[in-house]
Amino acid sequence: NSLFVTVAATGGFMLAASMAAYPLAKHRFPGKKVILQLVVFAILFRPEVTALPQYMLMAKTGMLDTFWALILPLMSTSFGVFLMGQFISAIPDDVLEAARIDGAGEKYSFFKIVLPMMRPAWMTLMILTFISSWNVTGAQFTYSESMKMLPTMMQQINTGGIIRTGVTAAVSVLLMLPPIVIFLFCENSVVETMAYSGIKS
Repeated sequence: NSLFVTVAATGGFMLAASMAAYPLAKHRFPGKKVILQLVVFAILFRPEVTALPQYMLMAKTGMLDTFWALILPLMSTSFGVFLMGQFISAIPDDVLEAARIDGAGEKYSFFKIVLPMMRPAWMTLMILTFISSWNVTGAQFTYSESMKMLPTMMQQINTGGIIRTGVTAAVSVLLMLPPIVIFLFCENSVVETMAYSGIKS
């Protein structure tokens, strides 16, 4: 469950955040400034603030005790849109203008030009999203045993006391390894993103 939810939420959020950030960074349309301000303002909201509205939404839409109830809340943060937007805005407009002159449409420009140039930002967002998704319990949205996540099982094992110390240590190592592997794989991209914040003209 933890692996499926983490991979689905990370992949879906990276694509959704990139697609939302592209028009905000490279196009002009009415209300753009307001939307940008809302994206930044939404970063201030803690998960504890949005927990009750999310639960009510999941209950009314019948998604409680399903994988959707675990995946969708992880994709609702605006930080990824902000990060992708900052990186896309640094991509030279001349590159996209040249593509349009050659007859490329917006879909081609986004998937064939913008996305490959966003690799460092993608890797950075992947680390942040993977860690937050991997550590989620989802206990407020799921109730059946078959839907429980690894951190939830870890909490239940801890209640066993000293007799389950060995199992607790093994699960702790299991929880710790994937984020470490992901970070080591993406470390150079994170440094590049933080140092340059995109491509300079």
